Amino acid sequence: MKRIIFGILIVTLFAACGEPPGVGGGAQTYTVTYDGNTNSSGTVPSDSNSPYQNGATVTVLGNTGSLAKTGNAFVSWNTQPNGSGTNYAPGATFTINENITLYARWTTVPTFTVTYNGNSNNGGTVPTDGSSPYQSGATVTVLGNTGSLTRTGFIFAGWNTAANGSGTNYNAGATFNISANTILYARWTPVTCTVTFNSNGGTSVAPITGVAYGATITAPTPPTTTVGGVTKNRFRGWYTDNGTFQNAFNFSTPITANITLYADWGYKVGDTGPAGGIIFYVAIDGFDVQGYSGGSGATAYLNFATYKAHYLEAAPADEVGPEMDGRAKWGAYGISISGVTTLSSSSAAEASLIGNGRKDTYTIVSHLGTGETGRAAQLCANKSLNIFSDWFLPSLGELNQLYLNRAAVNSAGGSLGTSSLWSSSHYDNIFAWSQNFNYGYRFDDYKDNISNVRAVRAF
Repeated sequence: MKRIIFGILIVTLFAACGEPPGVGGGAQTYTVTYDGNTNSSGTVPSDSNSPYQNGATVTVLGNTGSLAKTGNAFVSWNTQPNGSGTNYAPGATFTINENITLYARWTTVPTFTVTYNGNSNNGGTVPTDGSSPYQSGATVTVLGNTGSLTRTGFIFAGWNTAANGSGTNYNAGATFNISANTILYARWTPVTCTVTFNSNGGTSVAPITGVAYGATITAPTPPTTTVGGVTKNRFRGWYTDNGTFQNAFNFSTPITANITLYADWGYKVGDTGPAGGIIFYVAIDGFDVQGYSGGSGATAYLNFATYKAHYLEAAPADEVGPEMDGRAKWGAYGISISGVTTLSSSSAAEASLIGNGRKDTYTIVSHLGTGETGRAAQLCANKSLNIFSDWFLPSLGELNQLYLNRAAVNSAGGSLGTSSLWSSSHYDNIFAWSQNFNYGYRFDDYKDNISNVRAVRAF
């Protein structure tokens, strides 16, 4: 009887308290925990469905808390800290039957350097990227020429991944994702220069473009200019300075920058003039050569219109007159000549006498007395040298310029002595003006006296 009662009690207790663990599918639960596994930043995910009932399906979370580990990249999760367990990628599922910890799985991220190379520079320094090395895949912003790299004869044009420029070009501020150690080489483009020619009123000369730095050029065909309606090829060369023309350009000089060359059409005192004489007076702004229209019949050839000139050229030697030692008289003694410049003083308006000599010479010739030959004005008016026949007896102002520049004329072979020379300037019917070339004084002399004669021309 006792045994029956004890058995009934056991059955009753089981019915009241439930089944023992693991028997008959009870309500056991398990947790899912995430571990950053030595992460350096970020937070681990938190599974809001945890704990799970035994046998439930777990969906693995992603790296929702932006876990990071210096020098590493998040790969997935693993059931062991050392990665020897089961791997689970975000979104993977598994059936839970025990408490489980999922450890972040890390893989080392490779790093790459960015360096800059001057690529034959001879000045300046290459930039240094303070962000290098970069993790693989990181964005690199290309630096500019912060160290002022220079290379003679070249211009900095950016960077290239190959020294010979065959790679990828990058300008400052460009970006790229790095996947290997990268060297950025300075990219250089050759400097090219332009030589421009200023003909200063002459025929046009085309510029020479695309001249490589340090190269030389060949002189172009000289320009020509027109004087008095006649084409003259009296080009004297190309100069780097305009107006003064002191620095002649040497065409063997390497071109290292854009340059303008200026044509010099002028002559300098002491130069050989176009008629073979010697330049003794230069007027940059020019002067008017007074015209003459008094010729007629046999002397009609003497007529000419006023024109602008810039130079006076002296014959290389004195004229040979009929008097002693080749000298000549002025002539027209006792004759008052109208139309010729008449001076009462040697200093009166001498500057205004530049340009009067040719007109005065022809006026004198037309007023010489019957039978007068070999006079100073005639010797000059009848002179022809190297096809030029526009010679004349200089006015007192023109003669004074010859005296002032006698050293340069003599150095060029002009053979000016110390004797007196006649001018074409008139004093009165008895006297004409002369100048002593030893002391320079100007004086009125008898027209019938004899002096040396030096012909000049204006152009």
